[in-house]
Amino acid sequence: MMRNKKAFFLHGIILAVFCALFFSSTSIVLFFGSKSASFKKGNLENFPAKDAVFFLLNPLSASEDILESIELTGWAFCRTSSDNSNKNISLLLVSSSDVYYTTISPINRIDLAISLNESYGDVYGANHLLSYPISTLSVPPGVYDVYLYVWENESNYGLINTKQKYVKDHKRFYQYMPQIISSVDSVESPDIKCSLNTKSDEVSVKFWGWAIQEETDAQTQDVILEFFTESGEKITYETTKQPRYDVGLSFHNDLYNLSGFEITLPFSELPNNIHEIRVVLIGDKNLRYARNFPFSLNK
Repeated sequence: MMRNKKAFFLHGIILAVFCALFFSSTSIVLFFGSKSASFKKGNLENFPAKDAVFFLLNPLSASEDILESIELTGWAFCRTSSDNSNKNISLLLVSSSDVYYTTISPINRIDLAISLNESYGDVYGANHLLSYPISTLSVPPGVYDVYLYVWENESNYGLINTKQKYVKDHKRFYQYMPQIISSVDSVESPDIKCSLNTKSDEVSVKFWGWAIQEETDAQTQDVILEFFTESGEKITYETTKQPRYDVGLSFHNDLYNLSGFEITLPFSELPNNIHEIRVVLIGDKNLRYARNFPFSLNK
């Protein structure tokens, strides 16, 4: 009888510990912490911007695991000529009221360092690769802008808004989708340059390219696409900003490094009689359009 009571008591303790681990997000992160980084609450003032940040950040793909993980992949660096063996990179989720961050040590990859040096030059060391799972359990529901903070050493560090935006709710973490916005008036500006590419599959069309205004920092500007139909209807969508270091390199101006844009739209969101697309660059409270591109859609 006594043995049964002890066994029952022991099973109760085990069950209590398991429940505590299961229902406590903090405990889960600690329990599985060796496999996944996690976010902490912070402040943007703790991430000073001094140097330009060069980066490539792939979409933060979410996993349906117990940690509500996202996968961070890409690379980032600031130019430096000093030792950066203790380099670290922080991923920041910034809402209208809060900042959450996680700091990791980038992965040493010689092949990536060689490639970056060939493209940009003055890339010190080989610690630039990002490939980490990160738990979002500690991040409350909200809409977040994604920032990267690169700390090379005491002399070189920088912060950049990647212009990617995500939504965290009680069920999932997903990229903020471009929305239809109200039609805007545009004024032609001769100092706008841009390109537009399209690619379609069985269910959607991808639009991407770049747009710049001469001697203007592309990071401060946004791009929208206006779709014109043969019947005179106009539909306007926001796009997602993308790094385009090739554009900066081509024009010999780092102001254009974040001049890329991208949007993927399902066929169901587009009318069948579109005949023209206009690229509109928004910045400094002025609206300017680059030029119109002919386009036809066959669903």
